[in-house]
Amino acid sequence: MMTTRRKSLNMLSGGLVVSAVSSLFGAEPTEGATLRMRLPASTSSDKTKSLRLDAFHLVITNHSNERMAVWSDWCSWGWFCPTITIQVGGNTFDFKKTVKNWWANSPDPFYFDPGDHYVLPINLFSDDWIQPKGFTPGVYERAVITASYTIKPDQHTQKLKVWTGTMQIQARLILDARMKDKKPS
Repeated sequence: MMTTRRKSLNMLSGGLVVSAVSSLFGAEPTEGATLRMRLPASTSSDKTKSLRLDAFHLVITNHSNERMAVWSDWCSWGWFCPTITIQVGGNTFDFKKTVKNWWANSPDPFYFDPGDHYVLPINLFSDDWIQPKGFTPGVYERAVITASYTIKPDQHTQKLKVWTGTMQIQARLILDARMKDKKPS
């Protein structure tokens, strides 16, 4: 069975994400940054940006001239790297990954060449994310979403030449809180 990550990576390698990559939404990355993060959002005919909270992606692109690495998200080193903050209706809600028991765990870098992408599929309503108390957005509600991706330096990042630092992107858009599989608690 193919995982969501593998499906996303297969889409990238097959060229099916070309239109999404050319219409990525978010602030301009820091000049000279080796890795840049984008938050693809849907654009309606009136140019309104929206983001479906149960099925979106963070896309990290290698803008350097050499092979780069980040942690794969199947291991604890990469699992906790992304965080999401949503400001809606005067309230701020922080989404972080849940703590889980690892049946197998080792540092596993995802290496990608210049111009290639690392795609993180995100479903904020899945059991992978801690649901902030009181987060019950309307189906279409204006919000500011901030996505952060952090890798802290340690012996493994040095040994395996994994990028370290924090990337952050912020976008004003309409939240699409319809859910395919699960309702928020």
